[in-house]
Amino acid sequence: MNQAYTMSIVLMLCLTTVSTGSLDEPVVTKINDYPSGFDGHENDTIDRTNTFPFDIFYDDYYETSAEVYAQLLEFATQYPDIVEMYTLTDMIPQGQTWQGNEIYGVKISDNVANEPAFYDDPDEETYFLVSNHHSREWMTIPTVMYFIHYLTYYYEEGPIDNDGD
Repeated sequence: MNQAYTMSIVLMLCLTTVSTGSLDEPVVTKINDYPSGFDGHENDTIDRTNTFPFDIFYDDYYETSAEVYAQLLEFATQYPDIVEMYTLTDMIPQGQTWQGNEIYGVKISDNVANEPAFYDDPDEETYFLVSNHHSREWMTIPTVMYFIHYLTYYYEEGPIDNDGD
């Protein structure tokens, strides 16, 4: 068994060598006029700050928790008929972080004011999104914020036929 394992490693190494041409380090020559992507943000893909059609996401920095909560409150204020902001402790007593911080959320519904306790209406479909569940999942915040924006901003537009039927 050990000999078969060794042979498979040698075979993979040979195939890799044939496909790349060599095991040596490639020679890289930097041309000074060509953007590196790391020097002063001259690379367009790195320097791009906001590609969304609205101004609610990160321009040049990560937003603080307070800024995200303010945006959630703004959604609830701007669209009170379909958005409700709540804390998890409104629903369950243990709804805080282990440090005692509140966990905020929004509910988006066409009958948000008439919902029963714990939002368990059996006649309404539920789609639950969580963001920033773990510390290094920073990209989940703008993803969910974009989704909230999309649902609220385009709510009155009605359905869109994407497949041409």
